[in-house]
Amino acid sequence: MAHGHGGFLAVGARVDNAYAAAVCMALAIGLVLSVEGPFWATMTEMSGPGSGTAGGIMNMGSNVGGFISPALTPLLAAHVGWGKALLVAAALSVVAAVMWPGISPADPGRTE
Repeated sequence: MAHGHGGFLAVGARVDNAYAAAVCMALAIGLVLSVEGPFWATMTEMSGPGSGTAGGIMNMGSNVGGFISPALTPLLAAHVGWGKALLVAAALSVVAAVMWPGISPADPGRTE
């Protein structure tokens, strides 16, 4: 789903029509939010008895990102423009999507 998010975000950053941009951004956000369940389920499965601690770390990381992103994106946009700043976010989303298949909750190397 994250690669879809990156696609909609990239298209939304480049279209000239404000309504089309709003639809693309809304679809991008919807796709981002649709992966929360699998992220949390995977973390719970992989961390086993330490899932409370792992959940706290994951939640803290999300909050740090949520704190930094609204400040960093406008700074980046001031230097390269909003379209390119959103393309950076889209590219990072695609990188995350490419990395996701390498994460397996049934990793045989895990010790419990």
